Amino acid sequence: MTNELLTALEEAFRSILETRECKLIEFNGESDRVHLIVSYKPEISISNLVANLKSTLVSNYGKRFLKHLP
Repeated sequence: MTNELLTALEEAFRSILETRECKLIEFNGESDRVHLIVSYKPEISISNLVANLKSTLVSNYGKRFLKHLP
């Protein structure tokens, strides 16, 4: 993953999380994955939050990131 892609992903995750009243505490990535530390309210289901992050990222940002994929 390029630094450009990692920066764009971090911004996207931060934006998505803020709309759900959550906070991205830490973000880093490797060539094939990213790691997030997120602060979220106890009433939010982590599995629902992750599913929502993934679906929102793909639907809102997918085309932007496709150019970075091999």
